[in-house]
Amino acid sequence: MYWQGWEWCLVLQLLFLLETGIQGQPEHKVTALAGSNVRLLMPHSGKYREVSWFFNTSKKIVLWDSGELTYFDNEMKSRIHLDQSRTLHISRVQKSDSSTYICEVVSNEGKIEQKTIQLQVFGPVPQPVLKQEMIKKVNSNCFLNLSCVVRDPSVSYSWYGESGLLPEFQHGMLELIVNQQNYSDFYTCNVSNPFEWKKATINVSSLCVPGASSVRAWPVHWLVVMLPTVLGLLLM
Repeated sequence: MYWQGWEWCLVLQLLFLLETGIQGQPEHKVTALAGSNVRLLMPHSGKYREVSWFFNTSKKIVLWDSGELTYFDNEMKSRIHLDQSRTLHISRVQKSDSSTYICEVVSNEGKIEQKTIQLQVFGPVPQPVLKQEMIKKVNSNCFLNLSCVVRDPSVSYSWYGESGLLPEFQHGMLELIVNQQNYSDFYTCNVSNPFEWKKATINVSSLCVPGASSVRAWPVHWLVVMLPTVLGLLLM
């Protein structure tokens, strides 16, 4: 049988894992709000002789070796703590703590088990600012471009008109062709992360009224009040 180069690579990788006894686990995701405290759990439940925690997959930040605990010099040193269960505690987390963490456990038999944890820290959501990028009228249509400005790339966007959510727009730019069928006086941009949200609303009624015939009808109760007044003036 003819073996391709990539097939040989797969075989070598499998042999390496069998020889070293390294067992990986699927990545686990943790989200936290800046300023809060976080716990990252150790994956191993049996007997072990060594536990290491890594920041950014390669920088070792703490080592437990046969009862001796060592914290390595790094910017997180004063805020991390390893408890008796080898759970890593991070106090007052910062956005800069967002990274991939690896817990590496060496059992008494010498087998290595690794757990990967993706920590993402979110800050407070800034107040969005709505800006008018373009409003152009062509015949009975109004071409409307609005931008929702937030200095935070981690937020999610959603847009609303008077009729409700505009599901096709999930980014910071709203591009619409407005006419009599979908006209809305107000548009709202909502920005959020898993912990909080903020919104901003803009009134485009004076800027984007599609078509000369699209002036909104007066409510009936206003006609009831105004009609007698107008007739009285005409008969004077």
